[in-house]
Amino acid sequence: MTATTAPGVDFKLPPSAHRFLLGVALSALGNGLVLPFLMVYLHNARGIATATVGLALAWMAAFQLGLAAPSGSLVDKIGPRRVLMIGVTIMGIGTLLLAFVEAPWQVFAATTVMAVGGAGLWSPTSAMLASMVPAEQRQRAFGIQFALLNLGIGVGGLISSAIVDVDRVGSFQILYAFDALTFFGYAGILLTMRGVGGPVWQAPDPGRTAHDPGADTPERSTEPEGGRGEAGWRLVLQDRVLRRVVFMALLAITSGYAQFEAGYTAFATQQADLQPRLLGIAFAANTGMIVASQMLVLKRLEGRSRTGALTIVLVIWAASWLFVGAAGLVPGTGLAIALLIVAPAIFAIGETMWAPITPAIVNDLAPAELRGRYNATVSMMWSISLIVGPILAGFLIGNDLAALWVAVIVGGSLAAAVMATRLRAYLTPEQDGRRPAATRRIDTEEEQAAAEAWA
Repeated sequence: MTATTAPGVDFKLPPSAHRFLLGVALSALGNGLVLPFLMVYLHNARGIATATVGLALAWMAAFQLGLAAPSGSLVDKIGPRRVLMIGVTIMGIGTLLLAFVEAPWQVFAATTVMAVGGAGLWSPTSAMLASMVPAEQRQRAFGIQFALLNLGIGVGGLISSAIVDVDRVGSFQILYAFDALTFFGYAGILLTMRGVGGPVWQAPDPGRTAHDPGADTPERSTEPEGGRGEAGWRLVLQDRVLRRVVFMALLAITSGYAQFEAGYTAFATQQADLQPRLLGIAFAANTGMIVASQMLVLKRLEGRSRTGALTIVLVIWAASWLFVGAAGLVPGTGLAIALLIVAPAIFAIGETMWAPITPAIVNDLAPAELRGRYNATVSMMWSISLIVGPILAGFLIGNDLAALWVAVIVGGSLAAAVMATRLRAYLTPEQDGRRPAATRRIDTEEEQAAAEAWA
């Protein structure tokens, strides 16, 4: 990666972004309260069959995936703030319903409500944050958001560990009630943020290059996107650069994040004989590394090639999976335990680069009036990866092909690294982070004026 300086660039985030990130942190705290316990709560405390819980979670993921595209369109039509307010409110209701389920049909009802709310979270969150900061600040803003997410989850996990009791349903109900309150609190913060996060009407700008959807730079519309209907999706799907980013992300997430959701835990406990109680330590090592190193990494990334950094990320992830695979060669030993705790920490170093860079690239590619759709496209790739990844891990590890599982995900990570390297040729220096995009500051000024008119 080559570094450049950015004299005169102000990296201080605007007050609206600070308020927004406070809401993100509050929601993350609620997430941390319940994140490790859903299966334990529904099966052990409520007596719901494990297979039924699995089906409910798969249904929630599939239903949320189906709503991702309409959510992206809605973001572009009414603005990310209103969609996000709706999403977090519905999530709060669904979470509260989950606290009182007693029968399988109630679990499906609650998770369906949560899927509707969840569809209104990722895409508008990214679009909202991108709309509030100039392009040269986006990478830092997304990095701070990621650090706050992990800090909130970590603190929430510590609090919940002192409250939860598998023999007392009420202890879980307390956690889910507090989680719901954090969503409602987040909605309250968004309610106070009138003047940001509205729909975008873009006027022509002579300083911007006109866009062929197959070319390398985004267009700017002269009319509100809400009036162009599904033509907006056609423009998104025709953007060849976005397609390259999306396919790289699909392979990277399937070989990375999606495997920590299922493959890592299965391999660690079944192949390397790791005690389940030690999984908490391993995941704490991951979260702790992110919180401790995120700001340092953000400073190191400024002015450097984003695609070069993504290549390093994916090589790091491949190395972390080799550590996991090595633990399977010495199962049940102290070395295996050490390898399985170090691997998530190594993976976390890559996360601190992936989290700020990928959304910054996507939002720099996106015309402001199509930002909801661009972010929804990446959101769909996440959902697909989180469905495919556990299926892949379950099939290979469950059929005594654990070594092949390691080889596949290491190979997938390295293949994604090659794709990231090639992506550089299709990005402008501004989009690749090698040169500050001060000329893009007009985006947020225009969006601020449009949001004020809408509010």
